[in-house]
Amino acid sequence: MRVYGEKTDLIIDRNLERQNMQILHAAGCSAPFYAKFKNGIAYAFVAGRSLEIEDVSDPHISKYVFVTPCHFFGRAHCETEEPV
Repeated sequence: MRVYGEKTDLIIDRNLERQNMQILHAAGCSAPFYAKFKNGIAYAFVAGRSLEIEDVSDPHISKYVFVTPCHFFGRAHCETEEPV
């Protein structure tokens, strides 16, 4: 669950955020979106961690930083056998 901060809707389009989450989930790129509330949203938890600057210099990790959006946008020239 995420609760929005006061007046954050002035800089973040919450409807577009929700639509993007649903599109990403349909494409297999994010957790399911469950509910929208007046002051927040609920979506599934995905185990993981945020990348650090050092992580993107790791060839194994940096490959997936590129490949994941590549698969989402349907690019055929991705250099991997498996969708991420």
